[in-house]
Amino acid sequence: MSSEPSIHDKTEGSISQRVPSVDLLRGIVIILMALDHVRDFWSMTPFSTTDLDQSTPAYLFTRWITHFCAPVFIFLCGTSAWLYRRNHLCSPQRLAWFLLTRGLWLILIEITVISYVWQATYQIIVLAVIWAIGCSMIVLSFLVFLPRFLIVGFGLVIVIFHNALDAIKTERFPGFEWLWTILHLSETIPLSGSYPMQGVEVVYPLIPWLGVIALGYGFGAVFELPNPPRHALMWLVGGTSIVAFLVLRLFNLYGESGLGHADSPWHDHGRGPVYALMSILNTTKYPPSYTIC
Repeated sequence: MSSEPSIHDKTEGSISQRVPSVDLLRGIVIILMALDHVRDFWSMTPFSTTDLDQSTPAYLFTRWITHFCAPVFIFLCGTSAWLYRRNHLCSPQRLAWFLLTRGLWLILIEITVISYVWQATYQIIVLAVIWAIGCSMIVLSFLVFLPRFLIVGFGLVIVIFHNALDAIKTERFPGFEWLWTILHLSETIPLSGSYPMQGVEVVYPLIPWLGVIALGYGFGAVFELPNPPRHALMWLVGGTSIVAFLVLRLFNLYGESGLGHADSPWHDHGRGPVYALMSILNTTKYPPSYTIC
């Protein structure tokens, strides 16, 4: 790992085009995602595998490890946008157009091809991870005109504080309940009989992911550092994040809904200390909690 070049290292007089660690991490996450999909289709259970009232350690951790997939995909999408800008020496306008057009294309693919493939029919439009990536890219296409510190600040505010929006209910937006569902909730929006589809299932509400892609974009600048300080900074950020996660979960400070909540830490579900420890990691995936993002 210490031999990996920075993006300023030259090969035949040009900026290095690939960062092996980014490609490797993407590949690992794709394998994890495939693991979850295989389990879902070939080892179906009559209960949620993250329901500690019924699940087992093997089921839980096979599912839990895949919680990292969407955050890594969207974080690295932001990082790749930074690297694309640097590698191609392109202007913010060119980068914005690149992100906007690809984001719109991903949304189109999600609401047509992928929604159909999931169901083998077209009764419900499913807004899942490809939709979230596409929308995040569109928002980032506007953010790239801002200074990097503002983009990082935007990402930090959303990732740290978006759970505070849980108290806001759709009833506060008469006529626009659907919009709040898309932004923050993981629910199905029913459609009236005049539509050919029955509804829109929002699996990935948008607000948390906008923070993740913004942080990923800001993180791209780390790859411009030479090796020793770059790796030291990565270890510092990664270690601090893990410690913060453990402190939040061990002391139930923020991120879930108290000790009576199904995903709260130290809730043994009447099954003993192993399940109490498992509950520390069992954070909400849909929509993502602060402690996963």
